[in-house]
Amino acid sequence: MNRENLPEVVLAVTLGLLFVVVATYRTAQDPKPGVRRRAAMASLLVYAFIAAPVFVTTGMTFWLLLILLVALALPLVATTLSGRRTRDPEGAGESAVRVLVGTGLVTALLISAGETLSLLGRIDPRMVVIVIAVIAALVVVGQGLVGGSRAGSLALWLLIVPALISIALGIFLGSASAAISPIILVPPPSWAAVVVVAVGLFVIGWADNTLRLTTGATGPGPWRTWLGAAVVVTAIAFGQLMFLGGAVIAPSLQFFVLPANLDALPGLAGVMLAILTVVFTALVALVLTGAADAGAAGTGTTRTWVVVVALVAAGIALFDPGLDQILVVTALAGAALVGAHLGARAIGRGVAAGLITAAIAAVLLTVTSRLELEVATLGALIVVFLVALVAARLGTPASVEPTPQEQVVASD
Repeated sequence: MNRENLPEVVLAVTLGLLFVVVATYRTAQDPKPGVRRRAAMASLLVYAFIAAPVFVTTGMTFWLLLILLVALALPLVATTLSGRRTRDPEGAGESAVRVLVGTGLVTALLISAGETLSLLGRIDPRMVVIVIAVIAALVVVGQGLVGGSRAGSLALWLLIVPALISIALGIFLGSASAAISPIILVPPPSWAAVVVVAVGLFVIGWADNTLRLTTGATGPGPWRTWLGAAVVVTAIAFGQLMFLGGAVIAPSLQFFVLPANLDALPGLAGVMLAILTVVFTALVALVLTGAADAGAAGTGTTRTWVVVVALVAAGIALFDPGLDQILVVTALAGAALVGAHLGARAIGRGVAAGLITAAIAAVLLTVTSRLELEVATLGALIVVFLVALVAARLGTPASVEPTPQEQVVASD
């Protein structure tokens, strides 16, 4: 850590963490409809934090931004379709997949938080991972879905500030034309990487319990949720494209233009650091809420699952295996649930077969150094999906009580 900015960094991170705690603990009342709407948009923004680095690695351009916005709609579509295939209560296998997917999302957010805050504040990313995981877990243990929803709403509000700052820097340091026509030509990501990201976001969204909870019957419509998230992503990304010359490349010296300009104005770096601390902590708390809820639906208590998921996610994030690897492994688990649901007969058997296949595929991809966003990963996702689908269709359906809607149809 740079000792010159140590007081500013410590104060910014501390205030950010306190802000999350105070905002979520200020009342125990159920969130208002507006809070739930913003929480749904924030839960969708989680996918932007996961997918954006894939495009930024090779160089994000205006056209890749459009692809990112389209990809951002896939988890929402998947959640909507999944709701039509889901029974209440779900089996233990379905709950297990949702816990695994939630743990993967929390891990990805913690890795992203460590990398981002260490870049702006020159602090140890491992300390960031530990602190954010602990505070987010405390928020969920104390407030549950109420705290998670309120934290997500807070994150969406505060993301307006980075969006405005990005647009302002883009106007003063660049131009809109530079955002569309890159000054620096960058190679686009491979078609396989784009397809794997799209498929991965879809299957993860299908199994994401947080997205299902926040976009449920009391949540906003799918298009309103997507539009709110898309506006924030577009404002931040387009502003960076303007002042970085039409392409955002990381890691590179070009990307350090952002923290350098933040340091030029006293206090601005501290403000951004505090806001991002709040945003990452709130998003982790929001996703942690959904993962713990899924675990409690199977067995145990919500508090127990909060601790388990937070510990596992933080432990993996400390080793920082890479966002690509986390995305692939999480998507493999999600593909098992998609196949089992579409099999729609013996869902539990389909999930079990899919998870076993996913574990084998993850090991093989790791051993062969192919756990990347490439054709081999796409093939693994398809295999997991097909195994779960076939196993579910060939199995004997479990005896499940009909839903009230099915009883009405039967009586007619």
